[in-house]
Amino acid sequence: MDNSQVFETAKDGAGARVIEAFLGSSASDKQKKKLVGKLKGHFGELAMHPSGSFTVEKCFNVGNLSLKEAIVSELVAVQKELSKTRQGPLLLRNLDADGYSRRPEQWVSRQKSKLSFYKDFLVESGETENRSSKRKTPTADNSKKTAQQTDIKKMRQEIDTLLTPSSALDDSKKHKKQKKESKDHGNEQFPDKKKRKHQKDDTSKPSKKKVKT
Repeated sequence: MDNSQVFETAKDGAGARVIEAFLGSSASDKQKKKLVGKLKGHFGELAMHPSGSFTVEKCFNVGNLSLKEAIVSELVAVQKELSKTRQGPLLLRNLDADGYSRRPEQWVSRQKSKLSFYKDFLVESGETENRSSKRKTPTADNSKKTAQQTDIKKMRQEIDTLLTPSSALDDSKKHKKQKKESKDHGNEQFPDKKKRKHQKDDTSKPSKKKVKT
């Protein structure tokens, strides 16, 4: 597909899920980066779509430093409009768009550190796996692969947390706290709502009486 076809596919909900599945598959990094490259120039517009924001973040996660910077720079260009959407604030925080707009050099340095950590971890994991591959059974291979994928995911989260500016983490915690307080406030306003629902359900059930014979 050419660039315009990939963009149109990414804007469609079903098409976006196909692209996200491909980016999360075992396809080569070269193939994934080639697909991401076809969306350059469209990430800002794509992020404005509710389903497109997930695709943008997937593209960012698999991209090299050049692609990551291209993606975040396009989001910064529409940051004001994107921040007003439902999905925008979370995407901007996850990609640290504010950090890039204020200090791009430091943002690039943090991304380089993350990529270096990822690479070192994967190399070390690969060497460990090769040393023990002769002793593995097929079942053990599958279990090891699943465990390794989980470890990599946790490792990426830990590195992201370690290298994410404290201001971005504070904003994320504040957002979660406000969401929880809003939910709790709603429960306080309608404390008997759930109870009334159960009472209604109980009264709607026909009573069964035993008939004496």
